[in-house]
Amino acid sequence: PPLRAEWRPAGEARHVFTHFALTLTVMVAELPPANPERGHFLAADRFDPAALPTVMRTVHEVAAPHLDVERPGASG
Repeated sequence: PPLRAEWRPAGEARHVFTHFALTLTVMVAELPPANPERGHFLAADRFDPAALPTVMRTVHEVAAPHLDVERPGASG
């Protein structure tokens, strides 16, 4: 069966290119651990947003505060 999730808005990511502006509505959802059929997931402590293209880094900055992910050095 398809994986169901309750999506909620995280905010908007805005990025300006040379000739146009882009506004993306960012949505987040909590999902159970899954075994993807293709591709791979990277553990949060190994993820480096600096490796993303600039526009996707902006999306990550909007989404990250809304994700329930343990981060190295985070106290809770």
